[in-house]
Amino acid sequence: MARVPEDATAFAHRDRRVLLALDAVYGDAARRPEHEAWVDAAVAAVDQGVPGAYAGFLGHGERDGARRAYPGATWDRLAAIKRRYDPDDTFHHTHHVPPAEG
Repeated sequence: MARVPEDATAFAHRDRRVLLALDAVYGDAARRPEHEAWVDAAVAAVDQGVPGAYAGFLGHGERDGARRAYPGATWDRLAAIKRRYDPDDTFHHTHHVPPAEG
């Protein structure tokens, strides 16, 4: 992922050494807290304190996820594109980047 310049795509974390996706798959909804605790503990064990996220790995309830996935200049570029191609914010659902002011 580091071979592509950071500003070449919407994926902004090209300087990172690791991209981790961790899922807990289970059938009994009553066991959800147990599985969420396991995932949280596993993530904490490998966390190096470097912020970031990959939009394709974010859950539907993560309201701040887009900001973590698209930091700084990446967010600004996406918001400018959104202003140009979707100024009415028609596509405003999961992992939303609103149009830039302008």
